[in-house]
Amino acid sequence: MENISGENKSINAVTVLFTLYDSYGKEITKNFQYDYLDLDCKKGETFGGKTPVFLSEQTIRSFTFTVKRVLFSDKSEWTDEDFEWESYSKQKSLEESALNAQQIRQLKGETQGKAEFKYENFDKIWFCACGGINTAETEKCHACGISKIYLENATPEYLQNNAVYDEAMANMSAKKYDEAIHLFGFIKGWRDADKKALECEEKVKQKKTKKKKKRIGCLISAISVIIAFVLLITIGIPAIAYGIGNSNFKKGNHEVASTVFAFLNGMGYKDSSEKFVESSLWFIVDTTSEDYKLFGEHEYNSTIEYELASFFNGEMESMVSADVIKSVSSDWAVKQAEAGEYYFASHVFDCLDGYKDSDERMAQCNSEMIRNAQIGEYVRFGKFEQTSLFDGEEFIDWKVLDKKDNMILVVANRALTRSFFSEDDGVESIWEDSEIRRYLNSEFISEAFSADELYRLQTVSLSDTFVYDGETHTAPITQDKVFLLSYNEVENYMLPDGAECIASNRVVENKYDASIIVTVSWALRSPEFVVSQDGEIKRASDFYGSSMYIRPAMWISID
Repeated sequence: MENISGENKSINAVTVLFTLYDSYGKEITKNFQYDYLDLDCKKGETFGGKTPVFLSEQTIRSFTFTVKRVLFSDKSEWTDEDFEWESYSKQKSLEESALNAQQIRQLKGETQGKAEFKYENFDKIWFCACGGINTAETEKCHACGISKIYLENATPEYLQNNAVYDEAMANMSAKKYDEAIHLFGFIKGWRDADKKALECEEKVKQKKTKKKKKRIGCLISAISVIIAFVLLITIGIPAIAYGIGNSNFKKGNHEVASTVFAFLNGMGYKDSSEKFVESSLWFIVDTTSEDYKLFGEHEYNSTIEYELASFFNGEMESMVSADVIKSVSSDWAVKQAEAGEYYFASHVFDCLDGYKDSDERMAQCNSEMIRNAQIGEYVRFGKFEQTSLFDGEEFIDWKVLDKKDNMILVVANRALTRSFFSEDDGVESIWEDSEIRRYLNSEFISEAFSADELYRLQTVSLSDTFVYDGETHTAPITQDKVFLLSYNEVENYMLPDGAECIASNRVVENKYDASIIVTVSWALRSPEFVVSQDGEIKRASDFYGSSMYIRPAMWISID
């Protein structure tokens, strides 16, 4: 027994009446009274647990007891004569409460592992999450010290937001600012999440500024040459400048060549317009390659799209006629395709918007990309609205992860959409029963692929068994055309590098600085696991309770 009295005084004696029962649950008429004497049981302490009570009846098999009288240290007494007893149901475990697994882990973490039961509050008493029983006026549990106010506020939403906040702060401390920004965005207005997100954004800007200084340093010598070209042109020697532009073009100094031909284009000198367009296209190739080195694979495709969008959507037309741009770009893309550079050629043909036979050539490039695809390369397959750079749907870029039996395993280069894993927000489920599985194999494939493309999609058997933290996880085998990658597939195909991912502009909810492109965490079909923004597999704090970024994968035929 435990002293849970509302007043801070000790118990000196207790009289208890035992009601005795036989094997059949029948009450034995002879009840038994027992006195616990010479006690000094302070508030929160227990007594009687190690004191044997001897009962003479040999047929006794069970009993109940009632406290009849209590003597306190201040000589005051309590009796049950005018007391109305109340019964309470057994306290529910956390697993029987409304909290999901992630929220239970958060509650246990915030209470240092003390929480095991559902908090319940009644008129006269309240049951703590540790199992302790407290009187109504007690502000902190006498057994564990947990605050009553905290337990009242520990709703599913509160615990979910705290879990996201804690994960964001951990990433911020680890200097993983992109991931922290993303997580703070989910809980805008919670605690100081907005302030912390702005601090992370500033860190991201500083980091990118440092990286870009490397590029700027490499351009210093080029700028010096450009100044010399300007002087040459100004004093009337365009022929010399034209020769120097050609020389730099042949040497691969495309930025210098582009700048020189831009000046000469303004003078209408020879074929400077065509040279300007061609060298500018090559400079885009150089720029995307440089971005790949500085910022990683996940920004490579976005840079191509951004540069080509700027090139074809007005920037170049202010200097060169649209006919020249399209003619030179088409010829350039044809040469790229003939050289086997189908990916870049396809992008350029796509931007030509039906010029001459550009659509047919683009389709040929896309087919050749798939037919000749190698692991680590990209293919363009299907269409889905993704960015604000172009109107309508754009081709989906897929990264090739594996190749066997005339098939390639591909994963979308971007997170294309967002979805809850389960049909009902917060409800746990496995991949077999998930809402995202249903969506990918119904609405998504209908929207993204033509009839010919659907023919290439292969139905495959998917298994999912892996070991994490010493625990084996397994799931039923499913048959799917489109799916999410599993824990093992990411580990085998994409780690240690190459798992980072950005989301399409259409689904990113960047609540802060729109100029910052951040990577995102994306869901796996292995329940509760995601690939984090820094490209690592992690257990998500709120896998079922939040809308997650989705990066589809599939096996497609190369024939």
